[in-house]
Amino acid sequence: MKNFRFVIIFLILLPSCSSVKLLDYWKSSDFEKTLDNRILVIAKNSDFEVRKSYETAIARKLRSHGMDVIEMCETFPSIIENENRTQEDVDMILKAFEKEGVNGIVLMSLKNTIETKNSDYDISKDYNEKSSFELMSDSGAKNLPIMSELKSTTYVLEALTYDLTLKNDNQLVNVCLIDVTDPKSGSKILKSFSKIVGDQFKSK
Repeated sequence: MKNFRFVIIFLILLPSCSSVKLLDYWKSSDFEKTLDNRILVIAKNSDFEVRKSYETAIARKLRSHGMDVIEMCETFPSIIENENRTQEDVDMILKAFEKEGVNGIVLMSLKNTIETKNSDYDISKDYNEKSSFELMSDSGAKNLPIMSELKSTTYVLEALTYDLTLKNDNQLVNVCLIDVTDPKSGSKILKSFSKIVGDQFKSK
């Protein structure tokens, strides 16, 4: 899956008007219970500094709503770097999470890249297989198209919230999709993205 830095570096060259908005969201009936959990914020990204910037921004927003939050890059700085994990590795990671009292996860990533004129998105079709948190899963990655071939491009960023205290089939409690259309700066993406995700937890 392409990382946020690719988006940040190349999108500043696009001339059209930019927008960052909530595209779609879903919350399960168990979501409110998750607000009392200790949440681990994770950004899926191969670049540590980019990952850190997103995790820090989201963690700051969630703390402003009174939540107990820790960042992956601060507490477990080396875990995401290893892509070829065995089941033994996964068990060790879950034990490390448990030791830190983690029982909830907010997982962020770049989900897709689409032409703006075809920006309709059906959330139900894409999350049938994401009912539980899976450390080893990195399927469904899509390559970013060549920038020069598109007049306007929309990047779909996602934030998934999991409650690890629930049964596997019910662990996914919130899906948040953010539509980023022709952004002019990486800072705008980060600021708007973190606010939109943070607003999901405002009821705390």
